Amino acid sequence: AADGATAPEDLVEGAAADAMEAGRAVQRTTEAGLHLLGVPLPGTDEASVGAVVVHRRSAPFDIEDENMLLAFASFAGTAVANAHRLELERALIDQLQEAVDQRRDLIGTITHEFRTPLTCIEGFSTALLDGWDSYADDERRDLLGRIRHHSEELDDLVSRFLDFAVTERGGLSAHIGAVELAPAVTKTVEALSPLLAERQVDVDIPDLLVTADPALLRRTLANLVSNAVKYSSPGTRVSVQARAEDGHARLEVTDEGLGLSPADAARAFEPFWRGGGATTRTTRGAGLGLALVAEYARTMGGTSGVTSEPGRGSCFYVTLPLATLPAATEGEQGGSAR
Repeated sequence: AADGATAPEDLVEGAAADAMEAGRAVQRTTEAGLHLLGVPLPGTDEASVGAVVVHRRSAPFDIEDENMLLAFASFAGTAVANAHRLELERALIDQLQEAVDQRRDLIGTITHEFRTPLTCIEGFSTALLDGWDSYADDERRDLLGRIRHHSEELDDLVSRFLDFAVTERGGLSAHIGAVELAPAVTKTVEALSPLLAERQVDVDIPDLLVTADPALLRRTLANLVSNAVKYSSPGTRVSVQARAEDGHARLEVTDEGLGLSPADAARAFEPFWRGGGATTRTTRGAGLGLALVAEYARTMGGTSGVTSEPGRGSCFYVTLPLATLPAATEGEQGGSAR
């Protein structure tokens, strides 16, 4: 207010909007004798970033008032533009720093994850070569079995990183068709029996036909089971169950581990993310298994999720569309006519 006069907020906002739209000084006079002068704040791209509005009752604004307000607006516009630029630069620096941190963490994760099985393979093979004649046959078989185990672990790591690279490029392909869930789950769990040797395993899968890719379904379940074993203690129960709901099959893997806080559960499927608990910090893992589960489920037309509570374990699940069998032919329904 140039002379202590007050103006309703809607009049001030209206004058500011008019000045920004016109891109020049705009003067208004109300029926009550209130004079308003609005000028736009110029931005660096010639677009207005705001407006300055003054008002008074004593007399209309003349050209000198307008020029003085335009000069003030020019300085103010430059200051606002510089502030915006600084804010953008800071945001960009933060994003770049985050990218650098993620790259460093990724390199560290890859190095750590590959070093462990490679070190074991090197150690066991060296021991076998150097002491071949001194080992009994069962000891040799044991060392060869350990080498094979860590080779398979290394192959699994490579497969996960390759799968993740493909999903990042949006190139994950699938061969979708009708899959009988029960035998597919049973076969996968049986293949994972060495991993589950120290767990009590319950499998309860009804006869459901789902729309899925057999290979992606197998990888999905393997990652969920591996996660359940990794974050639970020997002797505890791991349950694999499924049920039909709302046109989908819900496949669940439940463990009796430490569980997740709501904040951790919300981030569980993020790539390379791992919880901050003591157990997580001492448990090996690249943080890719659940991220791949989410992508596999999405590719097959389903969803992924988790329900968990600290101290009470976790239930990770995926949903898959239910499939329908094609209608039986007349011969199939009533037998062949002869």
